[in-house]
Amino acid sequence: MLKRLLLATALVAPVSLARADTITIGYSDLSTDGGAITTLGTVSNFDPFLMQYFFLGSGFGFGSITALLIPQGPGQAPAFEFAFHNGFVPPEGGTIRLYATWQGANVPGNPVTFPTSFGVDEMPGGSNGLFVQSQIFVCSNGKVYCDGNYLAPGGQQIGAQYIVDQFDNTNLTLSHSVPSHPFAITEERQISCTKYPIQQTSLL
Repeated sequence: MLKRLLLATALVAPVSLARADTITIGYSDLSTDGGAITTLGTVSNFDPFLMQYFFLGSGFGFGSITALLIPQGPGQAPAFEFAFHNGFVPPEGGTIRLYATWQGANVPGNPVTFPTSFGVDEMPGGSNGLFVQSQIFVCSNGKVYCDGNYLAPGGQQIGAQYIVDQFDNTNLTLSHSVPSHPFAITEERQISCTKYPIQQTSLL
């Protein structure tokens, strides 16, 4: 069973003392939402976002979704973490996109360095057609859910990871120019099941 998906982005650079950090979380089920993104919640100034045991769209479910900023110490910007646990897809399959946008990232200089971790630490055995796509975008600070050419255009992709029917734990350092200071970061997950019928399968 695929139990956990975690992408943490830490901006390693001096950070401004004046901060206005906001995290917004949303989703779109491509079979029911017609391309619209529904907001699940918004938190500010290092408060964590946490939802537990709920269903989304046409039958996707999650034990929890978390999004938060984690202090990294003097002279460093916080880490931005977006994670999902104990989820499942509908028996008939489908596709859902999950979003978290951090507005208020404020790191001097350009380009900016993004030490990044993509991970899936549990997956159903065999070939199940389970597909997890993780992408990171940067955009101007007023943009929420910016994801390039998908449902909320306007972002610049700085990294991606594609995982099918397997575990994965990838650590890498990304570098990309940002459009402004402060700027926004969107982490987008697309979760799909292409083989069905499939029993309720833990995804994250």
